[in-house]
Amino acid sequence: MQFFLPPGKFELDTYSLDTHRVTTVIDVPNDRGNLELGPIEHQATRLALLEGQPAPELRDVSEWAYGSPVKLSDLRGKVVLLEFWGYWCGPCVRRGLPQMFAIQEEYRDKPLAIIGVHVDDEDSVITPKQLDEKLKYYRENIWKGKDITFPVALTVPKRTPFAAGVPWKARALVSVDYGVWMYPTTILIDKSGIVVGMFDAAAAKDVAKLKKLLDSE
Repeated sequence: MQFFLPPGKFELDTYSLDTHRVTTVIDVPNDRGNLELGPIEHQATRLALLEGQPAPELRDVSEWAYGSPVKLSDLRGKVVLLEFWGYWCGPCVRRGLPQMFAIQEEYRDKPLAIIGVHVDDEDSVITPKQLDEKLKYYRENIWKGKDITFPVALTVPKRTPFAAGVPWKARALVSVDYGVWMYPTTILIDKSGIVVGMFDAAAAKDVAKLKKLLDSE
């Protein structure tokens, strides 16, 4: 990849869905036409490493909203969608959650469980009542009267490093466990409790994968 920069000092952020972000300082001198940066090493996210592995139980949960507490190990035999989101995240409340509403309705007769994982970085939402108050506007104006009808784990806000050598910090311990640094992030887990990977409700291939898992023995 090539790009043009004037002389000076710049910061280049590089990342992918499967790797943590790396910031590289570029010092462009006045007397150089071409500057070769060389390879930039990226550390894989925990989520990328979890594919094909048992899904970790959700930890550091303060309370549960919109349902009773859930253990992933009790959901064997069901396909699970873990929806990582926050009330503060526009794409989460305007796109991610409505997509989960639609999926829950479409596959209501299938062995599917949707579990919300609410992540914050402040103590503003650690009880169901606090979350309900934050979502009042969206229920009335965006969700057209619909409400969350699947259990949501309210995680304890705790800025924690993702891994040694990764300067970016997760918003909660469960985000470290799953390597989640973008919101919303949906994680697909099969009937045996194995992490399949990220799920995009707008991607036909991901929806086809979900249907196949739901219909599997």
